[in-house]
Amino acid sequence: MDIIVKIVQLLLGVALFLFGMNLMGDALKRVAGDKMQMVLYKMTNKPINGLILGTLVTMVIQSSSATSIMIISFVNAGMMKLIQAIGVIMGANIGTSITGWILALPYMGGSAKIAQLLSTQTIAGIFGIIGIVLTMISKKQSRKDIGCIMLGFTVLMVGMQTISSSVAFVKESEFFLNAMSAGANPIVGILIGFIFTLIIQSSSAGVGILQALATTGTITFASAFPIIMGIGVGAACPVLIAGFRSGREGKRTGLAYLNNDLMGMLICGSGFYIINALAGGLGIMEFTMTPVSVALLNSVYRIVTVLILFPCIKLIEKLLYLIVKKDPSEEKENKDFELLSEDILLSRKVALENSKLFFSRYEKLVWNNITLAFTQLWNYSEAGINRCTSQCEELKEYDKRISTFLTKLCEGEMESEDSRELVLLFDMAGEMSKMNQAIADLIKLLQNTEDLSEVKIFDDELIKIMDTMTELHDMFIYMHRTDSEDILDGVKERLNNYRTLYVDFQMRQMEQIINGKMDITNADLSIKIREILSAMNGSVEHIMGMYFVPRTM
Repeated sequence: MDIIVKIVQLLLGVALFLFGMNLMGDALKRVAGDKMQMVLYKMTNKPINGLILGTLVTMVIQSSSATSIMIISFVNAGMMKLIQAIGVIMGANIGTSITGWILALPYMGGSAKIAQLLSTQTIAGIFGIIGIVLTMISKKQSRKDIGCIMLGFTVLMVGMQTISSSVAFVKESEFFLNAMSAGANPIVGILIGFIFTLIIQSSSAGVGILQALATTGTITFASAFPIIMGIGVGAACPVLIAGFRSGREGKRTGLAYLNNDLMGMLICGSGFYIINALAGGLGIMEFTMTPVSVALLNSVYRIVTVLILFPCIKLIEKLLYLIVKKDPSEEKENKDFELLSEDILLSRKVALENSKLFFSRYEKLVWNNITLAFTQLWNYSEAGINRCTSQCEELKEYDKRISTFLTKLCEGEMESEDSRELVLLFDMAGEMSKMNQAIADLIKLLQNTEDLSEVKIFDDELIKIMDTMTELHDMFIYMHRTDSEDILDGVKERLNNYRTLYVDFQMRQMEQIINGKMDITNADLSIKIREILSAMNGSVEHIMGMYFVPRTM
């Protein structure tokens, strides 16, 4: 009967531990998740940056799986290259070891008073009281989330204490002692760690439970080392599943996580056991582990793995491309549409950033097509007309994709500034659609017009307008990519020039029509050109609202 009670107590401890981790992790994501995602998105241009940021972000959100699954969505959406993702995943593997050190705090040495101050009961009590106060009294959501972080930590620590007290009997259990002796066999130990982590879906929880067992004094280095290696491989399974549910790039990213832990196990494990055999025993195999030494072993193992594999990151990338070969259709896929992957909707700030980047490319294609269409006014050719028509059809798909994506992005709560930008994006989508339709109408009119001489009087105005618009567009792209304010005066100056040119063009055009100097067909052409320029003007105003106004408020 006592055994059954202890098993129930152990399961309760595991449940509390996992619940505390989830509660703390979810609250951490709400507090810093979007910011962390934006940092990862914008600052992982080099593998070493990815390694550092992957470590820091995982230390904050307390989950290497969450970091890696987030990276899968980035890679799958074309926002991050595979080689960058590999660096982040390596960092995530290091960052996840921080949980072991948090759990080891009550077991660190020192004076009796310090040890008492760092006891599980004291830490859990302090964090629990503060968490309850913040959650129940505070009106701000951010403070409530901080309270949830503290409550999650409290539940985690209580779960750890419950596990520790429930396994105290194992030091007298012959069955458990035999199992730990078997665990000293590398293959058996790896399987124990792998299967256990596969069941609970958390490497931090696996290491935490191993730390709890270490409090009984029955865990030796010979058992702990292979179990930790198995825990690492087992933790790769949820990431691997997430990767294989996505595209080919997502599959490669999921495999990168497995590769990191598998290669670490093979290299570090075989290297250690070979050296141990050649040296006739290193004298640490029978070392009795404590929660602190388990945390240290876990961290050292992960850091050494990364130190070995990081210099080979380009070879790992090639290996992943050999395992998941390129599909010919990958080359044909429109890379712009990858920016609007549904995976990105999990992070609204990143999704909004992607929408803006997609628009910058969408606008460039529309404006290029306008230039091509206007060129037909003074240099008509069937090839040019066909290219314009084909581009109009392609741009209809752009319009459909961004409209669908923005509609999905509207679902759920957003910050007021993000909501404002989303409204501007919707307005811009409308202007882009108007421009595209006006171009298609213009092309049809051009095909049915024999004499364009009356329209050609506007050539100089149109060339000036298009040159100014091109300069403005290039400036907007620069502002988006660099987040720089050093060209704002130039943007404002060119915007005023564009408005002046646009008004002058309207006035001159109306004069020609009113004075009867333009026949009906050419008048229709002129009006259609004005519609295009009007939509372009609207687009510029919306872009200014998105990039200029927020920076000068």
